[in-house]
Amino acid sequence: MAVAAVSATEETRQLIDGWSAREVLQLKDAREFICDCERLVGLGFHPDTRFEDYITPDREPSFSADDAGILDARMDEAFAVMDEAHVDPYEMSLREMYRLHPELTEESK
Repeated sequence: MAVAAVSATEETRQLIDGWSAREVLQLKDAREFICDCERLVGLGFHPDTRFEDYITPDREPSFSADDAGILDARMDEAFAVMDEAHVDPYEMSLREMYRLHPELTEESK
């Protein structure tokens, strides 16, 4: 299990609903999806973690079963697109994390 500080905000709902209505078909979609996952989950995000495995600090599921299923399907699509483009999903995830959290980079120290 991985702890995710996901709160049920309007933005969270919009991100999940947006991805329920579209697929990850191109590399730019994969990058956008990874970035949205970084926003949804926070610093605890890892591309290999299934969304049903994220829990709140109170040990409750961070995502409903339906939402986790949607997000897991999009992550599977993102991995397939990145694999076809020979792009490392972990490198992309780290790049997005540092872009969203520049205070974590070596240059900021």
